[in-house]
Amino acid sequence: MKIRIKEKVFDTCKFQSSKTPIYVGVNEIKVDLISYPPNPYKVIVEMALTTWGSNLKKWILLSPEERFYAVSSVLRKKALPLGLESPLFVFGVSNVSRSSFDQIARTRIGATISSLGWNNIHSETGFRIPNEIFDKYDKYEEISSCLEKIKSLYCDMVLNGISWQSAREILPLGLLHWFYFSITYLALQNFCSRRLCFSEKEDTVATAWLMRERVKEKFPLLALCLRPSCDFSKRCSYHLEDSLPEHMGSLFKSCGRNLCNVSNPNVEFDIPSTDVNNLRSQLGINIPNADEDLPPVKFDDLEKKDIEAFSND
Repeated sequence: MKIRIKEKVFDTCKFQSSKTPIYVGVNEIKVDLISYPPNPYKVIVEMALTTWGSNLKKWILLSPEERFYAVSSVLRKKALPLGLESPLFVFGVSNVSRSSFDQIARTRIGATISSLGWNNIHSETGFRIPNEIFDKYDKYEEISSCLEKIKSLYCDMVLNGISWQSAREILPLGLLHWFYFSITYLALQNFCSRRLCFSEKEDTVATAWLMRERVKEKFPLLALCLRPSCDFSKRCSYHLEDSLPEHMGSLFKSCGRNLCNVSNPNVEFDIPSTDVNNLRSQLGINIPNADEDLPPVKFDDLEKKDIEAFSND
């Protein structure tokens, strides 16, 4: 039997009305947790402890406190990382800029991405303007007018027979984009260690913090271990002595979250583009400081959801 999917699901080939919604900062960025393991702690324990003993299944043999100790050891990198490579999370991300997607899509090991085709008709796709431009460059009307004119020109080109692939070349990198992001927990840790840093691009940082928030809603302990890399080292991770980028000028100035003892006066560094206060107000989530929201070291200090997960056989 041949099944035909409803046409409205695929609007790739249909020119719709020309609309140009414009979002400022990180407003209206959406991140949903689409799929996740029922109990990632059990997976971590079983994978981490397989090597020892004569019984394959270890979880059922351990008390909740012992299970927590095993998971905590893996999370603190005191055991082989394979336990963290097993839990898989799938996120749905929408309304980020195309340039932000380019940064996020650099995550390759342990991740799979399925995204909006750039060949689609973008007659109703909007744009995103960073807070920094809105705050420091008092020409919002001129910028929005420019974006609307570009969209109008793009639509005119398509309607006059220009191929979608050629017409898309005039669209700015601020064009809105959406995608699915499948990633292992270990890869998510590595992704967040860089993309949670406030020197990164604003909507990229916002996406990372929202991904952390979605994990926290299900598994608080796992989320508390998703932190900027500087929180673990207690020093700025962008500026390291004798590192090659430190001599090339391709880094950002420290955002000030953690101590920075390195400064090369002979190289010009770009300023950080993300203000944490803007993220807090526009995303409506708690973004902890470097010394806040740290992973608990005692079982009794876990949140109720985690205690239940560790107690469930």
